[in-house]
Amino acid sequence: MKETDPVKARHKKGIIGIIQSYGLSNIIWSFPSITSLLLSILVVGFLYFNQQYNSHDILIKLSDLSLLIYPSLLGFSLGGYALIIGFGNTSLLKSMTRTKTDKDFTIFQRMNGIFAFGLLLQVLELIFAFIIKFTNILEGSNRISFFLTHPNISQILNLGGNFLLLWWACWSLIMIPFIVSNVFLFGQMHHLYLTKQRMIEDRQKEAEKQKEPKA
Repeated sequence: MKETDPVKARHKKGIIGIIQSYGLSNIIWSFPSITSLLLSILVVGFLYFNQQYNSHDILIKLSDLSLLIYPSLLGFSLGGYALIIGFGNTSLLKSMTRTKTDKDFTIFQRMNGIFAFGLLLQVLELIFAFIIKFTNILEGSNRISFFLTHPNISQILNLGGNFLLLWWACWSLIMIPFIVSNVFLFGQMHHLYLTKQRMIEDRQKEAEKQKEPKA
């Protein structure tokens, strides 16, 4: 029972499992994370110190853009994810489950974590953009006009909304090359595995031919 404990510890479910597979350090200190955070801070800071730009209008335009782009982007990412999870060679996937130590995560788990975390960011962006758009409709119908038109509250909400939309959008977009490289890596590993299998079969056939008696 004790031998299976490390294995179970590396296979947690839900968001915790995604964070664990991708790696908390990668989430905090990775290039996509830091770059997207800095870009979002710069843009929101620019909006704050340049009052001629209407942060509310920019927020609505960003949400419209996200609702336009992210359904297709999410479909692309899900397609790549399904390619790895659903159509992978069983023997190849089994070879990707080896680890150096009991605490390490396998190559397959890391690839799985990158895909899943990228999808999570895209889902967050899409849901938040929908909430902003729906809130804007309610605002237009004067259902929550005081809450959103009060100067101080409105400024905080608009800047905060811009920050989150930009942060998740930049983060998920910067991660696309990493997702594509994972699809390519999986394809290369699959091709390498099949090439090795073909070479083994060719050697076996050659050996069988040499064993056949000559007429």
